[in-house]
Amino acid sequence: MLIALLIAGTIAQRWLGLYPALDLFFASFFIWIGLLPLPAGYTLLGILSLVLSLKFILKSDWKRSKLGINL
Repeated sequence: MLIALLIAGTIAQRWLGLYPALDLFFASFFIWIGLLPLPAGYTLLGILSLVLSLKFILKSDWKRSKLGINL
């Protein structure tokens, strides 16, 4: 999804200009395509951050000998 958003935002810069395309694709939560809301930059990066944080907290080996590696 992030790659598709990046490609669409880059192509849209040609017709919309730099800052309107930035606001529409990357600096918003949703992109409305007709009646269909698609996730935009803030939503996708929020989901990615949440998933990576949960994986780090829940799946890391939290032993005293590995504490320096985790930190």
